Amino acid sequence: MRKAFQDMNLEKTGTIKPHEFRYYMKHWGIEVKDEWFMKLFNKFDADKDGQISYKDFQTTVGAEIHPAEGQFFRWDKAANLRITSCKHERCWAATPMYTNFCALHEKMHRDQVIELFGQMFKKISKNWKTFINDLKAQAMPEDKCQVFFDEFLITCANYGFHLNDAQK
Repeated sequence: MRKAFQDMNLEKTGTIKPHEFRYYMKHWGIEVKDEWFMKLFNKFDADKDGQISYKDFQTTVGAEIHPAEGQFFRWDKAANLRITSCKHERCWAATPMYTNFCALHEKMHRDQVIELFGQMFKKISKNWKTFINDLKAQAMPEDKCQVFFDEFLITCANYGFHLNDAQK
């Protein structure tokens, strides 16, 4: 619980403010209108002071996870250990925990990404520093190391590099 709260508290003030919560919602791919956003934010703001304190977080999120303990895992139930198979078409190999692909397909995807970045660099090489600076300018104010994928695609297109659907 504490780690999740600390991660969401981008400004490290001890409370999660609406703009920090909105940032994570956008990061998770959840786009909502302002009215719905405030309803959701207010659900987690238990004391209604306009910010989510750690106590609010424990009271609301912790109660949803496990009402008695406010922890991520229920100790009274056995863990659901289930083997998952590779998401690559026609592959049923088991995957390592928390991954979508088997080791072979992970390596294939990694090699494809390296090849794609090589093509990108070849196409943009003369303007590479400017390209990187433009990407940095697109970064989220809360996390200068993160650029949303749609903004990345637009920046690539501005430099004449286009990704097809399979590459995306």
